[in-house]
Amino acid sequence: MESSSQGLSPPLRILSLDGGGIRGISSLLILEHLMEEIRKVQGLEHVPRPCECFDFIGGTSTGGIIAIMLGRLRMTVDECIREYREVAQRAFTPKRTTIFPASPQGAFSATALEEAVKNTSRKFCTATDCAGQRQRGIATDRACPHRDLELRDPGCTKTAVLAITKDNVDAPPTLFTTYDTSEGFRGCSIWQVARATSAATTFFKPIRVGRDEIEFVDAGFGYNNPCEILVNEARKQFPSHTRLQVLSIGTGLGDVVSIGETRMDIIHALKSMATSSKKVAATMDHQYGGSNQYFRFNVDKGLEDVTLSDWKKSSKISAHTRNYLAENCKAIEQFVGHFIGRFVAQPRPVTVELSGLPVAQMSESNGPLHSVLRQKSHFIVPFGRNESFVGRDAILKQLLERIPPSAYKDTCQRTAIVGLGGIGKTQVAIEAAYRVRNAHPDCSVFWVPAVDMAMFENAYREIGRALNVQGIEDDQADVKGLVKAALERDDVGSWLLIVDNADDMNLLFTSSKLAVYLPSSRNGSILLTTRNLKAAARWSRGQPVRLQEMDTIEATALLRKDLDESQFGDSQSTTQLLEYLTYLPLAIRQASAYLAANTNVTVARYLDYCRSSNGTLVKLLSRDFDDQDRYESIRNPVATTWLISFEHISRDSPLAAEYLGFICYLADRDIPRDLLPPGEDEMDTDEAIGTLKAYAFILQRGDANSFDIHRLVSLLMRKWLRDQGKQGDRVTGTIQRLSKMLPQPDHENREIWMAYLPHAQAAVKVRDWCTDDEASWGLLSGTGRCYDLLGKYREAEKMHRQTLELKEKVLGPENPSTLTSMNNLALVLRSQGIYDEAEHMCRQTLELYKKVLGPENPSTLDSINNLAVVLDRQGKYDEAEQMHRQTLELMKKVLGPENPSTLTSMNNLANVLRSQGKYDEAEQMDRQTLELMKKVLGPENPSTLGSMNNLALVLDRQGKYDEAEQMHRQTLELMKKVLGPENPSTLGSMNNLAAMLRSQGKYDEAEQMHRQELELCKKVLGPENPSTLSSMNNLALVLESQGKYDEAEQMHRQALELCKKVLGPENPSTLSSMNNLALVLESQGKYDEAEQMHRQALELKEKVLGLENPSTLTSMDNLALVLRKQGKYEEGEQMKRQILEKRTLELRMKVLGPENPDTLGSMNNLALVLESQGKYNEAEQMHRQALELKEKVLGPENPSTLTSMDNLALVLRSQGKYDEGEQMHRQTLELKQKFKTSFDAQDQA
Repeated sequence: MESSSQGLSPPLRILSLDGGGIRGISSLLILEHLMEEIRKVQGLEHVPRPCECFDFIGGTSTGGIIAIMLGRLRMTVDECIREYREVAQRAFTPKRTTIFPASPQGAFSATALEEAVKNTSRKFCTATDCAGQRQRGIATDRACPHRDLELRDPGCTKTAVLAITKDNVDAPPTLFTTYDTSEGFRGCSIWQVARATSAATTFFKPIRVGRDEIEFVDAGFGYNNPCEILVNEARKQFPSHTRLQVLSIGTGLGDVVSIGETRMDIIHALKSMATSSKKVAATMDHQYGGSNQYFRFNVDKGLEDVTLSDWKKSSKISAHTRNYLAENCKAIEQFVGHFIGRFVAQPRPVTVELSGLPVAQMSESNGPLHSVLRQKSHFIVPFGRNESFVGRDAILKQLLERIPPSAYKDTCQRTAIVGLGGIGKTQVAIEAAYRVRNAHPDCSVFWVPAVDMAMFENAYREIGRALNVQGIEDDQADVKGLVKAALERDDVGSWLLIVDNADDMNLLFTSSKLAVYLPSSRNGSILLTTRNLKAAARWSRGQPVRLQEMDTIEATALLRKDLDESQFGDSQSTTQLLEYLTYLPLAIRQASAYLAANTNVTVARYLDYCRSSNGTLVKLLSRDFDDQDRYESIRNPVATTWLISFEHISRDSPLAAEYLGFICYLADRDIPRDLLPPGEDEMDTDEAIGTLKAYAFILQRGDANSFDIHRLVSLLMRKWLRDQGKQGDRVTGTIQRLSKMLPQPDHENREIWMAYLPHAQAAVKVRDWCTDDEASWGLLSGTGRCYDLLGKYREAEKMHRQTLELKEKVLGPENPSTLTSMNNLALVLRSQGIYDEAEHMCRQTLELYKKVLGPENPSTLDSINNLAVVLDRQGKYDEAEQMHRQTLELMKKVLGPENPSTLTSMNNLANVLRSQGKYDEAEQMDRQTLELMKKVLGPENPSTLGSMNNLALVLDRQGKYDEAEQMHRQTLELMKKVLGPENPSTLGSMNNLAAMLRSQGKYDEAEQMHRQELELCKKVLGPENPSTLSSMNNLALVLESQGKYDEAEQMHRQALELCKKVLGPENPSTLSSMNNLALVLESQGKYDEAEQMHRQALELKEKVLGLENPSTLTSMDNLALVLRKQGKYEEGEQMKRQILEKRTLELRMKVLGPENPDTLGSMNNLALVLESQGKYNEAEQMHRQALELKEKVLGPENPSTLTSMDNLALVLRSQGKYDEGEQMHRQTLELKQKFKTSFDAQDQA
């Protein structure tokens, strides 16, 4: 549709459709009504199709499906409503339920949706032959051959729908369009795109689309209102259009309520969609609202209890939508008028001068020339036009449509600009004043500062002089009353009165009541600038105009305006400086003024000043600077500007001042409302929060239960409190409140303490000002425990050390509370692998506990347990076992056999038994512990999951791989669910599962999992944490198994160096790392270095772990193997026969049992030595025995079993038994090809 207005190019007309499931019916009913109104006004015979009215149509989710119907398939709205009801009914019928748990893929059948959309595509197919059939009255829903009708169609109205890639949901959405020419999505059908845009995980499973099979999910949860995205895309497609006409239609997603038996994930989804829709609507309204370029219709009441899938309530949707249309007839009339061009402004007459009098020259060239006497206009603005003014185009457009007196002919328009101090309200008002003068030369513009009574009255006196008001010079005159009366006269002409800095509610409405003296006339308009939203709301007609921080482009232009180009280096420094100044115009101008006066200082250098300390930043923000657009009597720095507001708040709302003094010591984002100290009642609290919001010092978040504080406000509030001598009291109060509110952290209350933790972190930094020691150590200790649970051990150590130091100073070293802190510090040292210090502290704590509390006190028993765990980590297994057994007996006696601490002790004893190779007893104890933990703590308690993990490990060590793998996978899923994917325990579980997969020859999956886990360990725990080093070692092992020797060697060397540095040269983990490096050197033929390293590892293991330790036996085997590979047969055979056969094999059978995988590996290796000496019969016998046991224990397809088959085949061929050897080789090869794994020709223990 083209505008009929002459001289104006047609606007770009965009239709944007929200997602909303069955609620899409509401969107279509609104659109149908609008199309009908357009038909009436235009006098058309038929209701126009949307594809005939709009240049661009788009949507998200089910809104995307509607967009395809209207744009790509060219349907009428009536056809679309009928078809959409049918599609929705088929698609949103829930899957048939069974006794089994619901599928995580989605609550509804994706197939049903696909078939419904395919049927629609056939019914309204736009292919030439099908369209011709329908014109002849022949239906095409069955006859159409185009089930996979392509989305692309350059001949249709440009149409776009949104979807999000599953692999990167934080990335901007992908647009599927009818005009796309790229190869990636060539050939995508309508039904595929419909599925991609509606594949919400709680409703439909994801779908892979396009040449690259990218997996898409519904964009609705992040972009349910696609309007902003679509407007940007439409502008790219139609660059020549300068004007917009945007119609955005919602689906009634207002406040969401729980509905009967509705699944909670669907409720959360609805809330997410509603929040994102409102946010985009607010953004668009802020940018285009009031400009007649943007209209949004959305049924905001009545549909709260209609879920996205409740197609049975379509009649209710229709009823509430029709009520909404009836209630909004004025808005609909306004939209239709602007849409068809009826309300387009006419060109303004041109003003000329005739005989010294201004006249209006009529547009008719042959008409008479009329001269009209007019009141002379005045322009009293105390500031010149700011040549450095940049940006703010959308705000100025909005203002210029509201503030000219001619905008509303029957009333005095009252408009308010509201925003944070320094946000640029005065600058915008100045620019608006000059633009009004240029556009409306017959309109007077007056400027009045409302900073105080004197400035207000002086400005009014000047206005009175300009208007020749009688008596204005009289000392006793009521200047304010006289000027008000003068401006209310009809003969004064049209005027705009700008009241600047109207921040003081007391001055405006209470003591001086300046608002009473603001005139009201049909010829006038008043613009108020204020940092106080309450003042704006009380004064303004309609919504106040909110001024926000500048965007990046505007802010950059403002900073660059008066500076030398040499002061700008990389763009990154500029962006970072603007971010540091929070895009606040006054702070940017202050920085620009400093840089202009100090041309040797670069932007990067100024950024360094800001970053160096809070004190330096405050100093910069407090520095006065020359600003021609400020009142001479008022200082202009940011700090001074806000300190005035602080004083207003302290005077008018003491509770709001208390809150500001509290939250300025917290983190500046996501502050929970319940952290605030309570007022006398909820109303007091609401009013205090409202005051801070009114001054824009805090910004309420969407859920109304949390808010943000402006970072610079927080910084300057601290300075103000310090200057007032109140810092100590405020810090103490803040820490007392946090110490009280921060709960004892565990996985069940994780959501609570995670919300408080950033604020505890911020408060800890200022605790030196706190005068309450007990509150200080309570906050330090609680913060440390939170860090413990998150695996942030370095941060936890800092907190626990500070707690211990403070308690030792205040309470003394033997106080039970001090001992608790000492114990906590020892635990976090252990978690970081700082075993020597941890052991020392554990022993010291234990002795003090025995002395102070007695040997059987529960705290003493916990201390014994903790010391034993440290000894276990150091490889001091005998002492650890003895101590664990002692602790367990005492705990059973004192606490009972099912007490959680007793179960922890059982678990720890099982661990040390496993470390010693006492697998049968360890397994028995692990199974007993697991059953008791499930009974006492529940199946998803973190301790229960730790017990599951330990049982899986001991099963793995015994070669019970199937049960071990199943248990590892179950544990990992539960840990992800309960603890989160980045918790250290979860990462440990992932590491164990990956190692298990390597043992089974599933190398690709193992490598992928190890790499993922290693990156997370580095991120969460740090690159030198023992768990990170273990992960590095295990990844190197799987690389070695795949023959990637160079990368494996490099990683093993790095791991060994870090183990020596972090854990010490004799730590069991260090010795394992040494062993593994020797193995990969051996695999590369670097035998001399491998032999040397194996000898060193064996010597240290015998010293640290003992002769019978499984790890020591492994080193014996490995040293013998490398000697054999070097051809040192005599020495090799002697060691094998005397040490391996008589010691290693016997010890392994004794310690591990005859069927343990390590025992079988030792048997295999002995057979290889026999074979190398030509003792084929004996070698064959031992290979057959090893193979038989491996098939029984590990299974016929295990990599180690296949290795034994290979080795047996080789020894058969060596004896001339070619047929049997060949048969066995073929069998082995088939199994290897089947499982696509690669195996070494020998076991590497």
